Amino acid sequence: MKMNKLFKSACALASAAALLAPLAPMTAMAAPIDYTPVAGGSITIEKYLVMDSDTPTPAVTFSYSIAAGTAKSATSASDLEIYAGNDAHKVAGTPTIGTAVFAANQQQYNAAQDTENAAIQNKDDGTTLNKDGVTLAAGEVYSRSPITIDFSGVTFDEPGVYRYVVNETNSVSNTTATSGAFVFDTDLSRILDVYVIEDASNPGHLLVQGYVLHDNEDGTALNADGSGVADKADGFQNKYLTKNLLIGKHVAGNQASHDEYFKVHVEIANASASTTYQVDIAQADATTDINAINLEAHTNPATVTSTAAGAISQDFWLQGGTDQYIVIKGLPYGASYTINQDKTTMVAEGYEVTIDNADDVKTDTPADYVTTGVLGNETATDTDNDGEYDAVRENRGDSAKRVDVDFIDTRAGVIPTGVMLAVAPGAAVAAAGVAGLLVMAAKKRKKEEEEEE
Repeated sequence: MKMNKLFKSACALASAAALLAPLAPMTAMAAPIDYTPVAGGSITIEKYLVMDSDTPTPAVTFSYSIAAGTAKSATSASDLEIYAGNDAHKVAGTPTIGTAVFAANQQQYNAAQDTENAAIQNKDDGTTLNKDGVTLAAGEVYSRSPITIDFSGVTFDEPGVYRYVVNETNSVSNTTATSGAFVFDTDLSRILDVYVIEDASNPGHLLVQGYVLHDNEDGTALNADGSGVADKADGFQNKYLTKNLLIGKHVAGNQASHDEYFKVHVEIANASASTTYQVDIAQADATTDINAINLEAHTNPATVTSTAAGAISQDFWLQGGTDQYIVIKGLPYGASYTINQDKTTMVAEGYEVTIDNADDVKTDTPADYVTTGVLGNETATDTDNDGEYDAVRENRGDSAKRVDVDFIDTRAGVIPTGVMLAVAPGAAVAAAGVAGLLVMAAKKRKKEEEEEE
């Protein structure tokens, strides 16, 4: 009887163990959460092109690439681990990046504007929009162009911080200006971190919380509290180098005409395509006068516009007696110029032509007196001017961002020898007057003597 009860108890325990056995492994090996992957979105960063205030924005395109960054382990409990953007266990797909395109004569700003990208927020205050991250010196302006980065073809399978590197190509396209006109950042790379989190309102689902662009290329781990990201950025900044081209006229010599307007022809290559440049004609005449030398009026334009090939061709009319000049503003480094006077006209009028420019290059061709040069590549100082004309140049003000090209036309005559002109005209009149008085005095004395007799 006792054995029967023990047997029954053993059977009951065995049955209970059999029922619990399937549950034990399930409790010890609970399945991980199976996140629903999330695709990234499309964001924009900014490209800033900075230039002098008298420079038109050029037509130019800047190119970029984006690649996976380097994974970094957390160094402490307060750090966040960083995943590489190409981690095959957590990421599928690759992002794409567009170009920054600037149009000729695009809008410019002389102070940082509110950012046009609402996704970029203030570095210190996440509730307000930031200004453009551009730095301007005195007398500078800037234009901006968005760069689109598309993550729509990228899916993230796990929460975390995913790192990418954005690189700017050290070259330009869609421009007729030479590459030497553009100064790139010393650092052509930016770090882009993508923050992926679990959606608190929808457990098991992920969402992209945001993107952070910065210069922290050493890959230091991020703090879990959101701090520790130094040198936040919103894009790239380049400088566009330009110079102003001054063309002046001066006449000298005792036979030079101070009334005559002389034609100077200007040819420019490698300017920005289809761009309108301002011409300062304050020291010249907008419309020339008609006088005894010039029988028809000519117009000096206040702007010149380049062709699609970046070429400019224009005549200007300058009066040498008043040292007139014009200034074409904001031409890019690398733009070349050819400026000439018609030789036939100058020879027929008896002028000797001297040309001064910063490259000190001049040519006497059968048809023209011509000078050439390349802006930003000046190699010589002006050596042909006499003291009088050097003083004229000093009155033009600061020349640091200007190249002067001057035509100095001299026509002088020497009185022929063998002509007797011993007494100046005024002295001759005076002598005639004295002689007349002497004659009159002699007649008076003679009359007096006759009356005495």
